Amino acid sequence: MELNEVDDSSSTIIKRSCGLLRRPKLNAPNKLIAPLILFVFLFLVVAPIVSSTRMLMFAARDNPGQSPNWSGYAVISSPGSVSDVVGSWKVTAIAGNCTSDGYSAFWVGIDGVSSSTIEQIGSESDCQNGATTYYTWYEFYPRHSRDLFEVNPGDFMSAEVKYLGRSSFFASITDTTTGQSFNVTARVNAQRSSAEWVTEAPARMGSGRRVRTTILPLANFGTVPWEDCYATLNGTTGSAGSFGSLAQPITMVGPDSQITEAQPSTLSQDGASFTVQWTSHNE
Repeated sequence: MELNEVDDSSSTIIKRSCGLLRRPKLNAPNKLIAPLILFVFLFLVVAPIVSSTRMLMFAARDNPGQSPNWSGYAVISSPGSVSDVVGSWKVTAIAGNCTSDGYSAFWVGIDGVSSSTIEQIGSESDCQNGATTYYTWYEFYPRHSRDLFEVNPGDFMSAEVKYLGRSSFFASITDTTTGQSFNVTARVNAQRSSAEWVTEAPARMGSGRRVRTTILPLANFGTVPWEDCYATLNGTTGSAGSFGSLAQPITMVGPDSQITEAQPSTLSQDGASFTVQWTSHNE
C-alpha cells in the first residue's frame, strides 16, 4: 500500500500525539473526583511518553568526524550542490528485554551537518516503558516530525530524499519486505550542502523561554547494515565513496568524547555499503 502526502508548511504537525481526551458530563458530586482522575491519568499514562525528534549534527569540538548524536557517513559539499540521496538498511531488533528506555533512528537525508535544516526520512527503533516499537517517520527539521507506518525487525527499508527545484523536496520510504510505502513533498528553504546516511540517538526538546535539547539514551540496535548509498552532487550521481574526501565517516561518542557509542565501518569497495555498530549507550 502506498501513501502520499503534501506537507503544508503553514500547518504544525505534532509527533506522537496522545489524542483528545473526551471529558464526560459530570454530576455535581463527581466534580471534585473527576479532575483528580484526569491528573492521575496524565501523570501515569501520558507523561511517560517521550516525543523524540531527530536533530542537526552536533559536532565534537576537537574532531569534526565525531558527534554525540550521529553515526554513519556524510558527503559534505558546497551549498546548492546536493540534489538527491538514496539508501537502504535493515531494521534490526533491539537487544535485551527493554528494562530501560532507549531510542535509535536510521535515515537518509539532505543537510544538517553545517546548515539549519534537515530534509530526512527513515525508521526508528525504541524501547519505552518496557516495550519495543518499530516505525517509520519523516521530518523537515526544524518542523515537527510525523510518524508513518509500523515495521518489524528483519524488514529491509529503502528511502530517498530528492530536490525538485524551487525549494521543493520529495521524500519517500518503502518497506521492501512488506511493500508498504509512503512519500511526501514539501517546500523548504534549504542549503543542500550535504547528503547523509545516519544512525542517530534522537533528542527531546524542551519548551519555554530556554529550550533545552537533551540527547536520549541510545538503544542497543546491534549492527545495522547500510546498502545502496548513492547521492547526486552537481548533477553527478555516484556512491558515497565515489566522492572521495567529501565522504566523511561520523563516529558517535559520549559527552566527554572518550567513549564510542556507535561506530561506522569503512566503506565497501564500491563505496555504497557500510555498517554501523552499537557499542554503548549515552549517559
